[in-house]
Amino acid sequence: SASRGGHAGKIFVPGQAGVEQQQQHHVQPNQYQGQQYGHQQDYGQYGQQAHQGQAGAGVAMHRPPHPVAIFGFGGRLVIASGSRGRSVNVYSGQPQDLDDTRPVRPAPVAMYEMKELRGLYPVYRQLDGFPGPLHGMPKKKVLGYCREMASNALVADDDMAGNPQGVKLLWELLTTLVDCGGDLAAAGEENKATGAEQVVALIRHPDHAGHDFMNGGGGMAMQQLIAASSSPGGDAAQAAANEMQELLLQGKREEACNCAMEAEMWAPALLLSSYISIETYTAVMARFAQRNFAVGSPLRTLYMLFANQGAELLAPDQIEALVDGWQSNATMIVGNRTPGDTQVLIGMGDALVDLRRDVESAHLCYLLAGLTPEPLTPAPGQQCRLALLGANHHEYPAGFATPAAMQRTEVWEHARSSGGGKGTRHPALVVYKLVYAHHLIEMGLHEKAIKYLEHAFDALRAAGKGAVPPALVADLEMLDHRLRTLVGGKAAASSSAGGGSLFGGLR
Repeated sequence: SASRGGHAGKIFVPGQAGVEQQQQHHVQPNQYQGQQYGHQQDYGQYGQQAHQGQAGAGVAMHRPPHPVAIFGFGGRLVIASGSRGRSVNVYSGQPQDLDDTRPVRPAPVAMYEMKELRGLYPVYRQLDGFPGPLHGMPKKKVLGYCREMASNALVADDDMAGNPQGVKLLWELLTTLVDCGGDLAAAGEENKATGAEQVVALIRHPDHAGHDFMNGGGGMAMQQLIAASSSPGGDAAQAAANEMQELLLQGKREEACNCAMEAEMWAPALLLSSYISIETYTAVMARFAQRNFAVGSPLRTLYMLFANQGAELLAPDQIEALVDGWQSNATMIVGNRTPGDTQVLIGMGDALVDLRRDVESAHLCYLLAGLTPEPLTPAPGQQCRLALLGANHHEYPAGFATPAAMQRTEVWEHARSSGGGKGTRHPALVVYKLVYAHHLIEMGLHEKAIKYLEHAFDALRAAGKGAVPPALVADLEMLDHRLRTLVGGKAAASSSAGGGSLFGGLR
């Protein structure tokens, strides 16, 4: 193209009888649309409207002048704008605009830092305020940050979670996990109670459960705990006792146990069943719980677990009541651990997501059950319940990895590693180090982003070559190279892509 006034460019004439102009400049319409103007309008509509008017006699319509915005690497926004169409090389409808001898003045250009944009300030504040990477950070400092986040969870404007109260509860649980080194069975360093005891006190606290802990916030009122009973009294009870005695005199324990159950004489029934078999004992215990405690009550939940009947608690006709009382039921389970209770906690979490869309409370149940963050594409036959703490990856698969969710997950990771776990070597979490570094770069926090990339490389080396997806290594190395080149100085000299690949070169 010709250079006019020191500025190279072409005037875009929408609607002109298109073929002649296209042949003259040897450029396809989509190149104008995608490269020069960053616009995806349909060029064909202009040509069609021009032909419907007077072909070759002018312009049927034209696009008004508008600013052009481009986002640059490193958290920069460049905007070119002008008060007249000539300033941005757009045809204004005047014939003199087609005069190649007239100089075209370039549009005024302004460059902004992303963190300066008012709408993004909460994101910048959140990223800048997080003391990560947390690897190797003193526990006391992490605990202080967790307590600060828990106290501000209800008023924070930088978290997209749908349940602020659930976020507060998650932060309180993370505080307990950090204090206990990730093991709820261990005693805390600051709070000498065990992690389980701290969790029970936490969920029961009025700040989380309210005054109706046994009602709307988790369960039912005391007078509703006992189910309607038809146990006999007076002469009927005496007759049942005589029959049971006669059966026992004949050595018929099972028949006597059945007789006691039919008469709802549960003490004799439970005692007899314990001398028959474990199967009989659990069956009697289950029937005792079903007949005596209301559906969804914590007592029913506990006794059904005693009877090894946790799966029945998750039945379609009972799960609603269990979810209505999830707080009191979770408290009962954590305070009285029994075999099989993790499946009930997991099922309760699944129901909180499916029936209530309460992801934060569901993730608390998952953590209490011992689940850890998983890859989005788990092994065949499995499902990813927990990707990032407090993030709904099912409903928002493209946008669930928010800075807040990644920060909560990193705190969990720190708690696990401080207790000797392998949280920092989890490949599913290394992926989010890359995503988090991108967020930091977009907000201009380059030095902190370099630290996260270094931490990701350390984790990948520790995990070993076989556990590392090649595409992840390539993306990490390329981002590290681009960022260090942008920063310059010693950072550029340390680029992983420039000085050799982590595992033998970029792939």
